[in-house]
Amino acid sequence: MLKNFAKTRVLNKQLAKALAQESLPVFEGVIKKVLILAPNDAPKFQDQFKELHIGLGLEAKDVHLLHFKAKIQKKEERPFNVITPMQFNRKGQIDGSFAPFDPKLKYDLVIAYCEAPDQYLNSIVINQQSAFKVGLMGNHEQLFHFILNTKTAQFDLFIAELLRYLRILKYIA
Repeated sequence: MLKNFAKTRVLNKQLAKALAQESLPVFEGVIKKVLILAPNDAPKFQDQFKELHIGLGLEAKDVHLLHFKAKIQKKEERPFNVITPMQFNRKGQIDGSFAPFDPKLKYDLVIAYCEAPDQYLNSIVINQQSAFKVGLMGNHEQLFHFILNTKTAQFDLFIAELLRYLRILKYIA
């Protein structure tokens, strides 16, 4: 219990520090690697994100989908693309690497596909040295370069708007 309390405190301090900073890195090139963060209670969008990598002109292996689940039952196995609070260390960073995610890899685009702020998913966003960060309305707007005013259920609208604005901003051809 004390360990979880310490993790939560560190994550909240990281979030407060990140929200106080006003500068985000500037995008320098074409999008080649994408990380999508989603809560596990959201529907599985694995197949629907194919539209995103096709629209970006990427291979399926370059789009990594990572789910967060607050708690896994003792007898339940953790799927390879699901992280839990147990995978975070005391500094609020992910320990080790998972099949679809490497914390040391620099992604060109990070998408936080959740409506409500989640301290663990936001910790990944803060610690990611990505070139461009996109979030949904309702999340902490200071963490992202771009906020889309859609709900998680409006997936087709989200993909269409994201691709439209990335074309306007000349991030994709």
